[in-house]
Amino acid sequence: MPMHSNAAVVYKYLINLFMMSCCHRAAVVADMTLNCCSNRSFAHQELSSQLESQGKVDPTSFQALVTMLGQQNLASAEEPDVEQYQSQLKAWEAEKRQLIQREKDLREKAEQERRERLAAKAAEQQA
Repeated sequence: MPMHSNAAVVYKYLINLFMMSCCHRAAVVADMTLNCCSNRSFAHQELSSQLESQGKVDPTSFQALVTMLGQQNLASAEEPDVEQYQSQLKAWEAEKRQLIQREKDLREKAEQERRERLAAKAAEQQA
């Protein structure tokens, strides 16, 4: 029996040691992660300053760069819309000319019919 209880004590001791070891490992990993993040920030600042000193950093804001790119590409992007608009404009102008001619023809026809009615009425009154 005493051997059994000694094994249990050793087993509990090993479990506690393992748990403490895991906690220590977790603390070490957390500390490494924290150091890594702060080192990255420092490395980022260092690289940024090196690039700036070499003149490889454009001080223009992102919005200004996007605006400039948009203006450069605006003509080519608008080209299909402008062509479609011009085509529609020509079609509308042709339709307008047709409608004006149709209105003119209808007025002439109405005037001719009015003259014919007046002539028929005058002929009827003379008869």
